[in-house]
Amino acid sequence: MRNGILFFLCLLFISPSSSQNVDPCVQAQQDARDAVWRPGWWAGGFLGNYLVPYSAIAAAYLYAPQPASVPYADYQDQAKYRNCFRRAVKRTQLQNQIIGLMGLMITYATLNYARNMIWEMPDQGEAPFTLPKERSFFYYLGGLTLTFELIKSLKPDNGETYTLEKSKLPKKEICKVYGKIKIVIGGEDYRVRKVDPGEWEDLQVKFVSEEMANNPGRWSFVDINEDFKIRFVEIGENFTFREVNVGEGCLTKGSKEKP
Repeated sequence: MRNGILFFLCLLFISPSSSQNVDPCVQAQQDARDAVWRPGWWAGGFLGNYLVPYSAIAAAYLYAPQPASVPYADYQDQAKYRNCFRRAVKRTQLQNQIIGLMGLMITYATLNYARNMIWEMPDQGEAPFTLPKERSFFYYLGGLTLTFELIKSLKPDNGETYTLEKSKLPKKEICKVYGKIKIVIGGEDYRVRKVDPGEWEDLQVKFVSEEMANNPGRWSFVDINEDFKIRFVEIGENFTFREVNVGEGCLTKGSKEKP
């Protein structure tokens, strides 16, 4: 019991210091997503594009905060990290302000519908509020097109790794997630969630010795020379798994053989 507690404390206080990704661009993209305050850009996309046409789009593209710290000693790695961080921040800001732009369009359409259908009837009198002249459909279409084109222009350069923001991994990729693992607090390669009996799992895992962790569904804990790093989360997982003693691998409910 005491050894287990010491092991857990080591994971909390020792692992984060060496949990940065080997690829500076991947680490920069992970840090950039954490650096962007999404609700602020949702509100900015709504109010900014309402007050001044396309102002939030311009702000999201032109403004890029500096990273809080650069976790690399090598000068070239630092330059690559800053460059990838700047593009990733702008890309994330553009993706979030577009939610506000769409919210503006839906809100305007809803209010106009309510005003026209309820208060402009003869027996209801005049509407209790007025709306500025509504912008045309082409205004919103232009905003969406402009945003997507700017996002495309901010893609990583050739040779740079680009991390996808999908919350789930394809089945064939899940089957490849096996080997020696390291549990970290940040800078993980995969976010996983352990499920309880009765829940749907993507992968059945069996913990084995380091030498035997060479098949899908077999994991072993190591402190160095890991094949990948994981972080246990409650939400936002890449995939879920169930711990088993036998039948490890990519078996799912109703399947009879591994893919």
